[in-house]
Amino acid sequence: MIYLILISAFCGAVVTLIELRDTPVVRHWMTKKIKVEFEELLQTKTAGRLLEGLSLRDISLGNSLPVFKTARLIKPVQLDEDGMPEELNFEVDIEYNGGFHLAIDVDLVFGKSAYLFVKMRRVVGRLRLQFTRMPFSHWSFSFLEDPLVDFEVKSQFEGRPLPQLTSFIVNQLKRVIKKKHTLPNYKIR
Repeated sequence: MIYLILISAFCGAVVTLIELRDTPVVRHWMTKKIKVEFEELLQTKTAGRLLEGLSLRDISLGNSLPVFKTARLIKPVQLDEDGMPEELNFEVDIEYNGGFHLAIDVDLVFGKSAYLFVKMRRVVGRLRLQFTRMPFSHWSFSFLEDPLVDFEVKSQFEGRPLPQLTSFIVNQLKRVIKKKHTLPNYKIR
């Protein structure tokens, strides 16, 4: 029963975030998170040779929610002396077709600028959703293996497409997903 309550609460939080997606508070929070990712990207050796700056022009969280297809308890639950679980781990199949997208202004190292449009058309994968009280109460999620991610990326430099920038950005995005959101890596929330 507690498992259903936790999953319901998590799904409710996702629904609330989507419902609030165009509020100034959520847009500000998302913008801050994306700027941190931009700063980290610019610190990499590869990006540093090509990019001088990234600035967010527009953001949209898309028009639909992720669909959670199944949820399975991964391992047996250990109860504490009060009969409460210390940790719950779920395997969740997820599919997202909502169209999250970013419009980005790119400052290139040779003093020119480009425009970049990045849209996440589809994400399909298996997540580990973890609720734990050790060492403190928190939750996390990460993909169990590399997810299928379909990006639509368009770049424009002086009125023409720039395919090198497009393929570079797609590779960097996939690398970030693997590095930060695929086991054994995850972020505590």
